[in-house]
Amino acid sequence: CTLFVNPIFRGLGIGTALVEKSIELLGTDKPLITIADYKLPMFEGLIKKYHWEQTQVVTGLYNDRSKELVYNGYLDTQITK
Repeated sequence: CTLFVNPIFRGLGIGTALVEKSIELLGTDKPLITIADYKLPMFEGLIKKYHWEQTQVVTGLYNDRSKELVYNGYLDTQITK
């Protein structure tokens, strides 16, 4: 799924609340997440806040123009392609 907060509501803690609830439901504070490289600036605050670790970079996953940055785990690229 995609985490998205409408720009007019950003900075109000909505994204943090969504992440906190996701962490609670998933039972881990280090969920496997992926972010397109060109969207990284939008998520850097959350990545730093939760100390998520980039563990993999996948090219050609969705298109040939961007890389998918993987945090807290690894994608099996044989399955995802």
